[in-house]
Amino acid sequence: MTWTLLCFLLVSGWSSHALVINNYEYYAKNVCSGQRSGRVAHPSNCSLYYKCTNERATLISCSNDYWFNSKLKKCVDQELFSEEEATKCGKLPKNSFVKIRRCIIDPIVDVQWKHDNFEEKSVSALPKEILMQIPVGSQMKTLKLMKKANATKNLKTWSVYSDLNSESSVSVAIQDTNGIKNVVYDGSFVDNQKKYYIRSDEGRRSSPLEASKTRPLIINGSSYLLVEENKLASQYDTLRAAQSTSANVTSLMTNLEKLVNAQLQSGATKRKFGLELFIVLDYSIFYKWYSQSKETNDLARTADAIYNIRYFYTHVVNGINDRYASIQEDDMSFYVKLVGYYIAQTPSDSQFTEKPNIKLSSYATEAYNALDEFEKWIANNAMNLPRFDSAALFTDYTMLAYNSFHNDTYQITGLANIGATCTLKGVSINKNFGQYATIETASHEIGHNLGAWHDGSDNTCGASDQFIMSPAPGSLTNQTFNNPFTFSQCSINYFRNYIAKLDQGNNNCLLNEAFDVEPTDQAGFLQQYPGQKYSVDKQCQLLYGQNAFYCAGGGERDASICRELKCYDPSQGKCVSRVEQRALDGTTCSNKFWCIRGVCVADNRASAAPASCIYGDYKDVFNYQSGSISCSYMTSNLPWMCYDNYYSALCCTSCAKIRNKKFPGCEYGDRDNTCASISSRQCYDSNKQSQCCATCLKRELNLPVPNCRYGDKVDWCSTMSSNGCYTSSDYCCQYCLTFKTEIQNCEFGDKIAGCSLDHCKDASLRQQCCKTCQSFTVTTTTITTTTTTQKPSSGTCPLGDRASWCSTITSDACYGSKETCCLKCSSFYNPSYPGCEYGDKASWCRLYVKGADECKISEVANLCCASCRAYITPNSEIPSCPNGDQAFYCSTIKPSECYSSKSTCCTTCAKYYDSTNQNCEYGDKADWCSSYVQGPAECQRTEVASLCCKTCKDKKKIFEVGTCVDSADWCKGMFAGFCYDPSVASTCCAACASYSKESKGECLYGDMYSWCSKEFCSMNAAECCQSCKN
Repeated sequence: MTWTLLCFLLVSGWSSHALVINNYEYYAKNVCSGQRSGRVAHPSNCSLYYKCTNERATLISCSNDYWFNSKLKKCVDQELFSEEEATKCGKLPKNSFVKIRRCIIDPIVDVQWKHDNFEEKSVSALPKEILMQIPVGSQMKTLKLMKKANATKNLKTWSVYSDLNSESSVSVAIQDTNGIKNVVYDGSFVDNQKKYYIRSDEGRRSSPLEASKTRPLIINGSSYLLVEENKLASQYDTLRAAQSTSANVTSLMTNLEKLVNAQLQSGATKRKFGLELFIVLDYSIFYKWYSQSKETNDLARTADAIYNIRYFYTHVVNGINDRYASIQEDDMSFYVKLVGYYIAQTPSDSQFTEKPNIKLSSYATEAYNALDEFEKWIANNAMNLPRFDSAALFTDYTMLAYNSFHNDTYQITGLANIGATCTLKGVSINKNFGQYATIETASHEIGHNLGAWHDGSDNTCGASDQFIMSPAPGSLTNQTFNNPFTFSQCSINYFRNYIAKLDQGNNNCLLNEAFDVEPTDQAGFLQQYPGQKYSVDKQCQLLYGQNAFYCAGGGERDASICRELKCYDPSQGKCVSRVEQRALDGTTCSNKFWCIRGVCVADNRASAAPASCIYGDYKDVFNYQSGSISCSYMTSNLPWMCYDNYYSALCCTSCAKIRNKKFPGCEYGDRDNTCASISSRQCYDSNKQSQCCATCLKRELNLPVPNCRYGDKVDWCSTMSSNGCYTSSDYCCQYCLTFKTEIQNCEFGDKIAGCSLDHCKDASLRQQCCKTCQSFTVTTTTITTTTTTQKPSSGTCPLGDRASWCSTITSDACYGSKETCCLKCSSFYNPSYPGCEYGDKASWCRLYVKGADECKISEVANLCCASCRAYITPNSEIPSCPNGDQAFYCSTIKPSECYSSKSTCCTTCAKYYDSTNQNCEYGDKADWCSSYVQGPAECQRTEVASLCCKTCKDKKKIFEVGTCVDSADWCKGMFAGFCYDPSVASTCCAACASYSKESKGECLYGDMYSWCSKEFCSMNAAECCQSCKN
């Protein structure tokens, strides 16, 4: 019988011939001193090797009969192959073949650190830049690696370096082994559009290599492998040996179909076929679980490893059974049972993957030779093994193969004989890579044992439909999502035809009822779904090694975990996933939901869990603007990103930690980093208030004024007089508090500037000067026959005013009533201006005279003598005012008005000018200062001190320095935190002094806000300093 074999292909590669030429050109030049005496071919794959001269062998202290083993660091007496074997390859003329003594030494990688602190050997001591020179082909590739901030707290012992020019990402770690610290490198780079991986060759077993050729390296004295990624990484099997031509296949199938159809037409009943599966776990599988055990002694670790292997592969076989149980035809159905297992606990027990000509390195084995050796092992031990229908070997090694027809090397995940079930050649070898992928591989290879060919290979089924016998794993659609769990109709027909062939030869072992080994133990294992036993991090570690972890996370991503399990692969330094990489059955995907066959389904047996954010944040870094950040960085430095639904889901745990539920709409604080520089008045803008919600909350003043949440709304309030508050109190709500009075209809004092008691005589002006005139009373006199004698106030007016109306007259009336109203008129009298002693002689002058032009009329000049004085009286004593005052009102202005009228009323203002008081030359700038300022307390406000510069200076002399008095009634009983506002602290000096918690420090008045409590300490520790103190 001729056996045809198929392999389960993961990647296909490039020419092995090219590999040897490229690698050994470098060796010949740099290691063998540029000398080589010939090329020889490897007996198994005809790869070319160069022979080093005997002189070079001597240089490395190896005699002519030895070759140098760079891993063992010693010479070994072993020939690679014989001359007779070499000639069978037929690649070179016979006279080119010679026996080889291998003296090739692994090339050394030059590594330069940018600072000299290697002795520290700690992560913190790792440099900012590392230069690496790596041999690639015949050239040297230079990587300029810059250190990146660690992306996640899970990478406590790693630092990541990158070089954008070569698309490099290299992880560097300090590894402590029995007290000896070494630097470990793991990463990848791109050269000439090809991707290469740098991986340790020290005891590597579990991480899969998606590559097809390697070369050894020495970095810091340790062995590494340079692995080139194979670009055809999505194919399954290729033929192992010559297969029948399509015509022969068609002929064979036609004959078998006739037999099957005849059986169907005869009315045969439905038959149930049971496949007894014997599984063999090689040493790499055992070592993987043994090394991961947390037990402390060898016996316990061995028992723990075996228990976990049995649990894991019981579920693998159960998954295989589920896929074959999906075959429910009118004439047949299938089931699979585990008839027995063999666990190789030492390398000597695992010769099928550990023999020198099979095991290629610490991580790889040669698939075809391994399957051949496994067949021999089965045949030699058949009498000692349980009866089985098919045998499956599982390995954790990467399976490499060389195709002599295409002269290339590729990586495969499975290899099997076609149509060999029920014989000792019904075997397969399968790469272990997580439960889902392992089940798919084994189901596929057993399908070959049962006579199935690939979908799309001389049949009507499409390879892209992704049924179990598809030649390559590919992307799935909603229509094809469940197909990897079932067989196509073409595969079922292949099975039917092969069973007919077995029936024809009376060799149908599938008719026997399948025997179950240890059914009680298996039932116990199957009571717990693997997704409930293994955390998502552990599932990733089973795929990519101990430093791997589940990295998708991020709320809504948890719901897709059943279809895609994203894992951080330390060797690549990033999150990765594959088509067949799904969460295990029983993995929680929502509250009372778990994964079953790649779907998130409800089940009361499932664990309770949050509706979202089951597995916390996305643990890898993600792109933001021009760089990459992690969730912890985001919430510490860019918390406003949590307002974005995408980022709040991505970093669901971190965002939940900083969320402040007491402030709906402002749960994560300000929405950008510019808010600290805004003014309080900008908070009145609804857009700015939303953007800077936290800052605006801090700026709230809680003043006893409606619509004054953040104080004044404009920046010019301090330049305004009190009377301006009658029209601008809404804009200057905080500033106008300083002018607040309790006088009815006189809320902010006088309503016009320049009020004096003279104005109180005019009823209309009395209302405008409501504060000045608040104590002024209008006296009315009733004339009777009784004569009242007024008491004179001076010698010039011994009897005083002679009429009751004198108290209401204005200065211009005195020209005609100075004798009758001698006492009143004496108050207007100014002898400095003869003929104009009482000022203007007409009341309309102040309104009429606006300049010198009006005063040119003699009548006006006479009647309006005071108003025109500025225009007609030169003043030679003041050089800057040669023509005197320029306005009619100058004679009546107050000193405070000179700040704005000193040019127009230069003569008048010169009288008030005091050069010794800088910025206070004309005294107070407001007319309310004398009544408002009671002492230094009022002058603590910047605005008051500026406007009342003279009064404040005078009061300071009277009061003891340091006296502190509240200047507003609302200071009493206010919340202490308001004192952090400088304007409030000034206005409420005494109250704030009483509230002071400490003599100094940043928590002078306790909590800044009344809502502070310990639950806000994570985000508002500074503002809530008292609550967060302990």
